[in-house]
Amino acid sequence: MRATTVASYLKDDWFRDWGALQRLTPYYPDAQPADLNLGTVTRSGLWSPAPLRRG
Repeated sequence: MRATTVASYLKDDWFRDWGALQRLTPYYPDAQPADLNLGTVTRSGLWSPAPLRRG
């Protein structure tokens, strides 16, 4: 994705800058969207997936 910065303002308050947004444009407009597999899992606060790998 290519990001373009766009200024943002509150409605009817053009004199106060509220920061910036990013407009995202795909590099390849004809690319297939990703196929996501989403789910929900409840875990204890002590749960760890595994030790961190090094290297």
